Amino acid sequence: MGSSRGGSRTQNRLVVALGVVAIGLALVSLSGPWWVVNYSGVYFAHPVADTYEFRPFGSTATTQNPLYGTSVTNTSDYRYAPNTGHVFAVGSGLMVLGAVCGTLITAVATMSRLESKRRNLGAALGLVAFGFMLAAALYVLVFLPGAVTQDLRM
Repeated sequence: MGSSRGGSRTQNRLVVALGVVAIGLALVSLSGPWWVVNYSGVYFAHPVADTYEFRPFGSTATTQNPLYGTSVTNTSDYRYAPNTGHVFAVGSGLMVLGAVCGTLITAVATMSRLESKRRNLGAALGLVAFGFMLAAALYVLVFLPGAVTQDLRM
């Protein structure tokens, strides 16, 4: 019985540690680009390189002219790209819901000794959190290219 209880404590600590790491990674992902498009070409006999970074709360476009060593950066929200903004709003919302469920898993694991009811609750919350995180990634992956195309046609 003593080794079973020690195993439960070890599992409990592992669940808490993994929960904290997962929540941290989800929050860090909200600050970085989710989609990057690189383009290079020649414009009036001058080589240019463009980079577009699409983030949950805005985009950044950078144009570089290696011939003259110049660079121009423009950061914007999605005011002029409402379809793209909507995709990122839904994706970010799903990500936040997954992080909230992850926080609840961590809280349940911290407060319980992995009793049967709480263990089942933690497992259910884990599946829900995984579902939200997977849905966030798949939603953006599926709908972002079409949204950007629609916004470029406006």
